[in-house]
Amino acid sequence: MKTLIQNAKLFSPLSKHHLKIMDVELTNGIISAIGKNLPVGKSKIIAGKDHILSVAFTDLRANFGEPGFEQNETLRSGIAAAKKGGFTRVCLMPSLMPVTDNQGAVQFLTKENTPAFQLLPLGSLSKEMKGKQLTEFSELQKAGAVGFTEDELTVSTELMMRALEYSKQTNTRIFVAPNDYSVHPKAQMHEGKTSVKMGFKGASELSETLRIQRDLALLKYTGGSLHFYSISTAKGVDMIRKAKKDDLQVTCSIAAHQLSFTHEDMIDYDSNKKTWPPFRSTADRKSLINGLIDGTVDAIESQHMPMVIENKELEFEYANFGISGIEISFQTIYSAVKNEVPIETLIEKFTIGAEFSANIPPIQMEVGEPALLVLISPKGKTKVTNTSWISRGKNTPFFNSELDSAITSLII
Repeated sequence: MKTLIQNAKLFSPLSKHHLKIMDVELTNGIISAIGKNLPVGKSKIIAGKDHILSVAFTDLRANFGEPGFEQNETLRSGIAAAKKGGFTRVCLMPSLMPVTDNQGAVQFLTKENTPAFQLLPLGSLSKEMKGKQLTEFSELQKAGAVGFTEDELTVSTELMMRALEYSKQTNTRIFVAPNDYSVHPKAQMHEGKTSVKMGFKGASELSETLRIQRDLALLKYTGGSLHFYSISTAKGVDMIRKAKKDDLQVTCSIAAHQLSFTHEDMIDYDSNKKTWPPFRSTADRKSLINGLIDGTVDAIESQHMPMVIENKELEFEYANFGISGIEISFQTIYSAVKNEVPIETLIEKFTIGAEFSANIPPIQMEVGEPALLVLISPKGKTKVTNTSWISRGKNTPFFNSELDSAITSLII
């Protein structure tokens, strides 16, 4: 079985064909030829004109529900949704039941892996995520864990310092969702005029930047390796930019939906827009965009948080935080910033930028390599409907909308 993609602009930063208009031939899931005017023969033809053929995406942060919360997402439903979104590798958070804190838990999550798709478990920093005793980093690594995190839980200074010290010894990365809940307990959204109008307690930038400040200080002391998830504030971007200039081993990412709204858009009380970190100010949004362009922001994550609709169809203050969106991540951020950020920059954040942040080998677009590819149509449209939705989590603010761009996953 052969497929020939004709006249597509290739996106593969490590290839000599990067950003060139080429034909790509696929045979039984393998790239069999790359060149100009390749012979058609009996191949199935895919028109690539005005399209970008990219190496497939890597997601740094997603929550599936299995084991323990299968009502939100199973491994198979999550994998299907991820493939639709163009992802071939997904880093899974350890907030499961049981927690991903031992070799058996890691191996359970990787049981569905194939050469074309891999779940990459993140181990918990502490046993049972109780914040007391570090997990066995080296043992979890051997089982397949690609890094360690406590997800959104508070981490003591002592535990974080020890984790960073161990990350240096094991050549792995610590992933942090920077938030200090004690600054603004019970906050529902960004602190500002809109939170006052709506009558909710808001969270200022301090909820994020205090944690970044502490963990960067610990990173400088230990010399470990650190990634910050879901950056949302201008000051947070500035702090990480300075840390990089100081040669600290730090990377960061933003959620794909973070630039779609500001806190002012929350005035409609739509609980599907309730996420953490919250949508912030126009100034914060602009700083995140500048961070994408200048390279301070290394990657774009889905921050996929599927949940049963009963957890969202509540009064705003009682609804859970989180958006389900792994199958439309690229279209979501492209629609939000297409006139402000080059499309090649966005693709970079889903591919080599995410791979670098996860400290994993990059996907190659070369003859003989697996055809882990996604075809992107910048001029296309994606209609987001309940009937076409794959994830079990229907909690998205994008239903019944049309997003800019369309993608065709070529992952078998």
